[in-house]
Amino acid sequence: MLPPSELKLIRSFEHGGTITCPFSTVSSAFYHHATANPRALALRDLSCSPPRDLSYRELAHRAQCLAERLRDLGVGPGQRVPLVVKRGVDMVVGIWAILSAGAQYVPLDGGVVPDSTVRLVVEQSGGCAVALCVASTEHRLVGVREGLRAVRIEDNSRGPSEGASMGVFMDLAKPESGCYVIYTSGEFLTLFFSFFLLHPFCYLLHLQLNVLTD
Repeated sequence: MLPPSELKLIRSFEHGGTITCPFSTVSSAFYHHATANPRALALRDLSCSPPRDLSYRELAHRAQCLAERLRDLGVGPGQRVPLVVKRGVDMVVGIWAILSAGAQYVPLDGGVVPDSTVRLVVEQSGGCAVALCVASTEHRLVGVREGLRAVRIEDNSRGPSEGASMGVFMDLAKPESGCYVIYTSGEFLTLFFSFFLLHPFCYLLHLQLNVLTD
């Protein structure tokens, strides 16, 4: 138990002013800032040398290119897309692309998780026949399920996007849509966080983006 003085200090942070989140989904918050601050730094990848930087415009464009590819392959609202990657720029591009297509992402560290977990996630991803990967993790999806299409993020996020080039972004995410599903400790934990429930996170994202762009 905490002493009364420390408990009082903690509780002092529980009450404060409130503000209405100006965005209905996290993706709408992202594309708002991509439009308002296209040249601002959105992402710095320190996992490589030298570090890779992406502006909001570049990140949004790559996400849109990949989202359009996913839509062409039949990915849409309500589907779950395995994201078998390693941490880096391509992981973030994949997340925004999946959300923009209205689907939910299922993140897996392609350099760590066992084959049995990859197989389980793909089998339980419903009717989705697409999984995202990068060059170094593509082999993890070979032979996992018949008909599964492994889409390499780096090869499908650099082409032309007519909508993105005009500042018009495809964003099929809805407040009632799911965001992601996560597997932990070898057991299936269904965390269907709807965007509505992620409103507090959406507001934190709004603050974070403002800090980065000021």
